Amino acid sequence: MGPSLVLGALVLGALVLGSWGCSALSPGTGHSPGAGVRPSPGGVRTVASPRPVAAPTLSLRAVKAPALTSVPAQPSSCRQPPERTDDFQAAGKAPNWKRLTVDKDDTHTDPRQVAATADGTIWAVYNRDPFKTGVLRRWDGSAWQAFDIPPAPVDGPFDRTSNPHAVEGLAVVSAQRVRVFGRALYTGGSSRPGVFVHTFERGRWRSEVFPIATTSADSVDVYGPWLKYGRQALRWNGSAWRSYRLPIPRLGVPSYGGLLVGGRGDEIWAVGVPGRDSEGGHRAGVLRWAGSGWQEIGMPELGGPAKGVLAGDRVVGTSLRVNDVAVLGPGDVWVVGAAAMLVETGEDEEMGFRPVALHWDGRSWSCHWGPVPTSGGESRWFEHAEPDGAGGMWTVDDADELWHLSSGRWTRGRLPAFDGCTAYGADLVLRPGTREVYALGAYRCGRGIDRSALWRTR
Repeated sequence: MGPSLVLGALVLGALVLGSWGCSALSPGTGHSPGAGVRPSPGGVRTVASPRPVAAPTLSLRAVKAPALTSVPAQPSSCRQPPERTDDFQAAGKAPNWKRLTVDKDDTHTDPRQVAATADGTIWAVYNRDPFKTGVLRRWDGSAWQAFDIPPAPVDGPFDRTSNPHAVEGLAVVSAQRVRVFGRALYTGGSSRPGVFVHTFERGRWRSEVFPIATTSADSVDVYGPWLKYGRQALRWNGSAWRSYRLPIPRLGVPSYGGLLVGGRGDEIWAVGVPGRDSEGGHRAGVLRWAGSGWQEIGMPELGGPAKGVLAGDRVVGTSLRVNDVAVLGPGDVWVVGAAAMLVETGEDEEMGFRPVALHWDGRSWSCHWGPVPTSGGESRWFEHAEPDGAGGMWTVDDADELWHLSSGRWTRGRLPAFDGCTAYGADLVLRPGTREVYALGAYRCGRGIDRSALWRTR
């Protein structure tokens, strides 16, 4: 899913568990909706949630996947073009977006993720102030309904630098059933299980805990029946969880953070799988689920800029910053983010970012570069990517511009805004079976005034 959605602070996280077939409220700890529906300041209805009791720990069955033959990178590297080169050449304005709703107050000002079902129901999750629980909202086409998410179903003491109740993943099964994922970090580096899931169905919550210890270096990321945490990948087979150990990539490239899963149907990709080189540096690999195991797909290494392009004495190194992956088809995959360039500036070091998108056509990669940031200018990168349902895709950059790829041509534009207010998109989602793409975000109106909003392509 740095950028607000990468993988959430390079966090990765969301899971559409479309094929889950477990029972409505069992097993697990059930929670009634408490006092029921009450009005919220934002003009929506809110359901209060009680504090959960001790939640059961789910059982996992480890599966040893077969070793599959790796696919070497083709080409092995991508030479960085001159600073003014812009492979995207975005010409014209991207297709218009329609605002569906905007909040009347700032109750929900930290939108995190959005998901859609085939019938048009929209689910969204929001985090709140540190150590407060988040909010789940459902849009039925005319109004929002809000539900308070239960607290983390584990006992502390918790690490004071993180919110144990924060949302890191959203998984929608149907218009009536949704799952919210999170993780709790403990003080003293405790190895107790801390990854959890809250399931909401027909006005009731159920909480469960995965037998996975948490660390500050890892985040929850989900897609389809897959949940990733660190080097562990979990898959729901319709009746039970299966656990797979992600292989260490041997064809990885220098990386600057980021690990996520994405896909389309059964075409699942894990991008940014961590590894180490002979000198202990970070490297990122790409793994593709081949039905019985994970197959590594080699990625080209990114070349550095010419001397003098960036302000500074010299470029120390160039690495790939992975922010999202969009799978348009088996031979049509995009990895978006930036080339991260570490530059020495006297006694200090600074990081510059150049937007880049890597495309896989089933046999080889092509690298598409944006312009290098000029001296004193701002770095740029791509944050989110989402198929558009018509063979193309949408992507959002760090400056809140939306880029659209259609028939090999790029255009770009912005979400509609009010006078004195700017709009930004925190997450994108395609409604299954349609060409409707939704954007969850907010309006920034100055003086700390934000208003959450929802848009859709026209």
